[in-house]
Amino acid sequence: MNNKFLLGFLVIFSSFVFYSCTKDDIAEVGTQPSDFGVRFALSNPSVIEADPVTGLFTLTVLRNGAGDALDVPVSAVSDEDNMFSVPASIHFDAGQDTTYLTVSMPTSAPLGEQYKLSIKIDDAYSNPYLLDGSSVYSVSASLSIWKNIGFAEYYDDFVYGGTFVFQLPFDQSLVDPTMYRIAYPYSDEIMIATGNDDEWMGGQTQLNVVYTVTADDHVTWAKFWYTHLIYYGNDGQEIKAYLPSALATSLKDDDALSIVGERDGDGNILYLELHPYYYIDGVGGYGDSYAVYVGFPGYDLAGALGYPLYEP
Repeated sequence: MNNKFLLGFLVIFSSFVFYSCTKDDIAEVGTQPSDFGVRFALSNPSVIEADPVTGLFTLTVLRNGAGDALDVPVSAVSDEDNMFSVPASIHFDAGQDTTYLTVSMPTSAPLGEQYKLSIKIDDAYSNPYLLDGSSVYSVSASLSIWKNIGFAEYYDDFVYGGTFVFQLPFDQSLVDPTMYRIAYPYSDEIMIATGNDDEWMGGQTQLNVVYTVTADDHVTWAKFWYTHLIYYGNDGQEIKAYLPSALATSLKDDDALSIVGERDGDGNILYLELHPYYYIDGVGGYGDSYAVYVGFPGYDLAGALGYPLYEP
């Protein structure tokens, strides 16, 4: 009886140990998250304009800690049009927790046409449980139709209210040289610097604002741009900067207020003077008497207006 009890105990114990090990303690090779935690930063955009001259764009890559130098295998897992060249590895220098991966596409590609790419970091170096990045990055990339021509100086009398003039990246279209775009001039930093960090700040934003200079030196834009202001803090009541005729046909003549302010002796534009109609849909507006000035690269708009240039 003692032997039967002992034998039964050993069978039960052995089964328990075997079950515990196989179910709880033994993991398949390659399924454990890596301590390196290499990942593409969430700040990488999902839509990218590559430099039209070089065909290059750069992605930010993170890892846990800042240890020894490290090379991490990476590969393109989806490139249906064979448009991209992706390096075989990502390199971290010793002591570096952030690095960059440069991807290229042919400069012969049609300008503005988007192509899709997915890149994957080798599983042995990634960790799927980290929330500030991902081991797989997917993007729609194109050769930009824009070329950077420097920094413009920008002032909005309605929003900035006599505070500062701001320098912002300024591009010219490669397809239509009468078109220009400026980086969004109402970022959080700009709004705070101009005293707009109260209940009025909020609402929708955009990446940039595009202007077209007409043959008779007037300036137009697509319907409106967002000013990053909301009326008395009411959600959904954005204050928009409308092209007057886009707001009402009765305001069509006011489009003529937006002009090329001055050209130099060679015919180069020095600055634009714009008169958008600031309006809250369904509520009302502030009219188009406030001016927006865009000083082209090299023109001292701050000096001309007598407002200081913002320095971060």
